[in-house]
Amino acid sequence: MSGASVPKTTQVNIRVPDEVLAQIDELAALMQRPRSFVVVQVLRDFIAAELEDARSVAQEVADIEAHPEAGVLRLARCRGHAPVNVVLPDHLAALPARCFVEIRLVWDRVACRYTWHLVVDDGITPVPTTAMGMAGVDLGEIHPAALTDGTDATIIACR
Repeated sequence: MSGASVPKTTQVNIRVPDEVLAQIDELAALMQRPRSFVVVQVLRDFIAAELEDARSVAQEVADIEAHPEAGVLRLARCRGHAPVNVVLPDHLAALPARCFVEIRLVWDRVACRYTWHLVVDDGITPVPTTAMGMAGVDLGEIHPAALTDGTDATIIACR
């Protein structure tokens, strides 16, 4: 018996789309290896890359929360690139990083420059209403909002 240990394995049954299975079989034939070998190698590579990315993002988030720069929001970019530092206005600078739900870089056609759009969770739970009606609101780019209750519609133009 050799001193090399055999890794413990567990059998797993999964459903794979036919086109993916065809690609796995083609790769297995080209590599002259069994299908299971190809699947394990691909999963190992994929999981390793995803884990590295997830750990990197988790570390950056931990770094932000552990060492917050006053009034600066650090936005992670792809691996190998430094984060983008965004200076926040005073009313947002005091908020913890977890309050920033979504951040988008948007082209402002009027000003001919990019601006940051932030979605911030203020932590305030809305007060339940007793009103029976319902309305839909569409936030737009040309008009700030269009509203309808299914019967009437209103467009907020701000002009």
